[in-house]
Amino acid sequence: MALENIAICSISRTPFGGVHEHINEIIKYSKYNIIPIIYPPNGIFKRYANFITMFDGRFDPFSFVYSGKIKRFKIVHVHTPPYLMSLVSKLRRKEKLRFVATIHSTPSKEILKEQLKNSSTPWKYWIKYYNLLYKNISNADVIISVSNWVKKQIYDIYPHLDVRTIPNMISVQKIIKNTNNYKNIINNFNLKDKGYVVWLGARINSPSYKRPQDFVNLAKSFPDEIFVIHGKDVTIEGLKAIGIKDIPKNIKIINTFKYKNSKNLYLSILRGAKFGILTSYYEIFGYTVIESLSLNTPVVVPNVGGPPEIVNARLGNIYDFGSFSSLERAVEKMMYDYKRYKNIFNYIYKKYDSSFVVSRIDKIYEEIYNI
Repeated sequence: MALENIAICSISRTPFGGVHEHINEIIKYSKYNIIPIIYPPNGIFKRYANFITMFDGRFDPFSFVYSGKIKRFKIVHVHTPPYLMSLVSKLRRKEKLRFVATIHSTPSKEILKEQLKNSSTPWKYWIKYYNLLYKNISNADVIISVSNWVKKQIYDIYPHLDVRTIPNMISVQKIIKNTNNYKNIINNFNLKDKGYVVWLGARINSPSYKRPQDFVNLAKSFPDEIFVIHGKDVTIEGLKAIGIKDIPKNIKIINTFKYKNSKNLYLSILRGAKFGILTSYYEIFGYTVIESLSLNTPVVVPNVGGPPEIVNARLGNIYDFGSFSSLERAVEKMMYDYKRYKNIFNYIYKKYDSSFVVSRIDKIYEEIYNI
């Protein structure tokens, strides 16, 4: 069967998040010719910038859709942005265009209300945002959620929709190979292999969501352990700016994104850790969780969102979110148990490796191509 080019469209404020990683893996592993129409076209998508500018002289999926150029594709696979989905949804009705919608973000109303306690974004904006998202995904040929938790949030509003769960993915063998020199890399930061625990937050710009304060408080509870907090804009000044001022001496702060090969540094820190700790209020899927597990580093995660679907007793500990004492107990137990977690990357490989997950997405392309 000769499938025509498939367009993947998305908009993201950062090229480093799970959505972009997900799309990049589809491009690399699909048996079909996937063309990314991504904004911004930097980071891992910079190599496609010249192709995108051919359409309208702008790095903008909206102009690409408005120009009508999108009609040259048989299938358009849109990731999350509801305003972009709205345009594609209208074309889907007018043209012989197949539309796949992947939902990466749709928190429950309870979680949104909790987040908005410390947010300047009006509640009515989020209601409008998600209503538009749900309205337009209902016109898709196939709806994909990245976790069963996301699927439940969709079913709570539109129980009649057919939603399929296909998780995020990771190139397990690739990141193991790319971090083979991790001991030398972490040594540059005076870190020893299996001599610290690591935060799985990646960025601190959403403190009410990522909750780095809980990680800092854990460092106070375990003063003899080194706690590494790292990621984008993670600095003493950055922590103080979000209200974290009493930083204990056993906290190691690394702003990984300021280094040239930031991704490899980030993964090397994960690989060298005893275990990783996720303190987020919720994670739709938990990309940092499968990154850590792929590197044979067990994890401690909350019982909310997507991570509990990934983690079982073979991979780490789960704590009751909202209970710091539960988090402390889970971390204390892992302090004694982390050495018994061996070859856990094999479990991740069999379930979340890109080659396997993308083959499932390819089957969806084939299915709707023949409708």
